[in-house]
Amino acid sequence: MIATCGSSLPAEPRQPFSYKVFVWRVVLFVVSLNLFVWVLAWWSIDQSRQLYQERAETTTKNLAHVLENNLAGALDKIDIALLAVVDEAERQLAAGGIDASALNGLLDRQLSRLPEVISLRVTNGRGDVLYGNAVAGTKVNLADREFFIRQRDHADSGLVISPPLLARISQQWVIPISRRIHGPDGSFAGVVYSNVSLAYLARIFSALMVGQRGVIAMRDADLGIVLRYPAIEDYGKMVGSKEVSSVFQKLAQSGQTAGTYTVVSGYDGVERTFSYRRLTSHPYYVVIGLATDEYLLGWWQQTVTWLIHLGLFLVITLIAAWLLYRAWERQAVYHANLCLEVEKRIHSEQALQTLNKELDQRVVAQTLELRAANNELQSASYAAAHNLRTPLRAVNGFAGSLLEDCATLLPAEGQESLRLVVTSAREMEETVEGFLRLVRATSAGISRQRVDLSALAHVVLDRLQAEDPQRHAILEIASALTVQGDPQLLQTVMAVLLDNAWKFARDSHPPRIDFFASMEQDQIVYCVRDNGVGFDMRHAERLFQPFQRAHRAAEFPGVAVGLAIAQRIIARHGGKIWAESEPGRGAVFKFTILNQENLDAR
Repeated sequence: MIATCGSSLPAEPRQPFSYKVFVWRVVLFVVSLNLFVWVLAWWSIDQSRQLYQERAETTTKNLAHVLENNLAGALDKIDIALLAVVDEAERQLAAGGIDASALNGLLDRQLSRLPEVISLRVTNGRGDVLYGNAVAGTKVNLADREFFIRQRDHADSGLVISPPLLARISQQWVIPISRRIHGPDGSFAGVVYSNVSLAYLARIFSALMVGQRGVIAMRDADLGIVLRYPAIEDYGKMVGSKEVSSVFQKLAQSGQTAGTYTVVSGYDGVERTFSYRRLTSHPYYVVIGLATDEYLLGWWQQTVTWLIHLGLFLVITLIAAWLLYRAWERQAVYHANLCLEVEKRIHSEQALQTLNKELDQRVVAQTLELRAANNELQSASYAAAHNLRTPLRAVNGFAGSLLEDCATLLPAEGQESLRLVVTSAREMEETVEGFLRLVRATSAGISRQRVDLSALAHVVLDRLQAEDPQRHAILEIASALTVQGDPQLLQTVMAVLLDNAWKFARDSHPPRIDFFASMEQDQIVYCVRDNGVGFDMRHAERLFQPFQRAHRAAEFPGVAVGLAIAQRIIARHGGKIWAESEPGRGAVFKFTILNQENLDAR
């Protein structure tokens, strides 16, 4: 037995039974308390994850519905324009023949009202393209096109929407939409057709906020790919692909016109939550997908915070148990002094608990404030960029239309002013897009894995050579230069550095670009070197500041944000980037990447 405070200590020693009971009770209490707290925390974390999942599903449903309405409205508007042309062509045929001037005027007016359409043309019964934009001087026959054959052989074919194909006049990937023209006797007299640009649809898709790894797809009635954004490969290889998840296939085959599901994509192995909708009056599906790891990023951060708090709670309870055990030990020997010590300990524990609660509250409050500030900053950035895009596009469109339609009514000075307005609006759009790229590079998550920088350099230089085949450059790329980092972000870094080298070495004879690595102060340094115009080192620090440049925009166009993006990406990988140059003697851009072990040690 152990005497209570206020009584004398017994002469005999403590009983072992009392010691064991006390220890087991403390252990049972600590285990039970922590188990209860962990179960409660796990339940809260699971509920939070379900909430994030539901938000993602709601977002994809809403985006799919919006995209469905936009596409359906655009297709209906195109059909109305085609019907107007059909009516006019049949009226002229009934009156004795086609009035080319009047029909071309109607086609031009209708085309100007359809931004998604790059061409609106009319053929005769043999398939010769005779009327419409960009027809003069061409001899194009569409008698072998699927939509022409169908319109020719089926008098009641109505509106025909064909699979995407490469247009013969514009050499762009388009979706042909056509209607049959009847002669006065009901015979086949040709077709009127419009070509909807896949590039225009891709720009519409890019305006939807689906994150860095989200996808938007448009599929036909047989689930074949019409358009995917972002595209994994070129249109020619992508169009018509029927690679689709079995879940989506079953939902579509069951007749459901809308649905939501979560699968791992067969294209890139990324898990996403998809929502799809079938257009009511047209044979297309729209599919919106958000990457699970992106929309759960906030949940993961919240979970880490919970785990930290749970770890602190476990440590605190273990410390409290240990203190209680030590107090019990001292009580067995000196009961009187222990009573005072227990009171002090109680006060200390209360103060510690109060301090811990205040600390937890501060951590939670600061975490919420930081997250809210980041979200508000990113939202404000995207909102500002979107608000700028709309008036800029309006200015660009109205000025371009005015320059096109009223050029003959304006003096030369007025025409030049309009061209300056169009050019300035486009440059401002590029600046806004550069700002968005800078925000994405700063806020995007990092997924570290083994990245082959040499392979990325080959991809970028192959693209640059294909875009400018007349330039015969000397390209030297060291092999097997690999690092630990995020593939997409490091691809952006390589694209920025090699694009700059390609641009600033354009006037060299011949231009030369080298990518290699060297050891500097016991650290691997990756280098991109060119023999271009170079720059004054007094301006070196400005190169990595957004929208700052060392050369005039008239000489080397661009929005001057690429190096700022590269600097932020390298900094997020624990490295640094700098430049060395002399005017007229080329430049070399150097950067380092902190390896995984060193990054963990930090």
